[in-house]
Amino acid sequence: EFWGGSEEQASCHELLIRSAREFSLQIPINDSRRLFIELKPHIQRSQYSYILPIIGREQFALLKERQKDGELTPEDETLLGFIRPPLAHMALWHASAMLPVDILPGNLTGSSSTNNPKNQPAHTQLLNTFAAHLKSTGEELLKQLSLFVEALHAVPPTEPTGNTIIVTDKSFSL
Repeated sequence: EFWGGSEEQASCHELLIRSAREFSLQIPINDSRRLFIELKPHIQRSQYSYILPIIGREQFALLKERQKDGELTPEDETLLGFIRPPLAHMALWHASAMLPVDILPGNLTGSSSTNNPKNQPAHTQLLNTFAAHLKSTGEELLKQLSLFVEALHAVPPTEPTGNTIIVTDKSFSL
């Protein structure tokens, strides 16, 4: 088969969404490898533009390495569960104006029509509405990812030491 062992497949190991199947779990694309291959540069751009600043360079590199080696921890899987939805939405938002897609209820498929209605006003309005939805949903999901990462890095409260500070009008006592 073309895909197995190809350069195209190997280059997907650098992505946090590595396959059409993983992408389809976020936004239905009917597991289309052809469409996924067209989305790859947008996924890469989006993971560096949106995900890296939130999770940090060290966590980003570690996550990609563990994923490539097949050594994801349960914590990594949880983090990827927060990363992949906004990543898919932002990548498809970036790609929406450039990709040859027809929008069908509930999913996207590669355009198979030679009579592409892309320049028709109704189709353009539908694409614009879809793109706006992708962007707003992606931004909301990025906020959720950011909150999750902040919670992961939050310093747990320390145990009370028994010393308390009592503040009165102008004096402090211990």
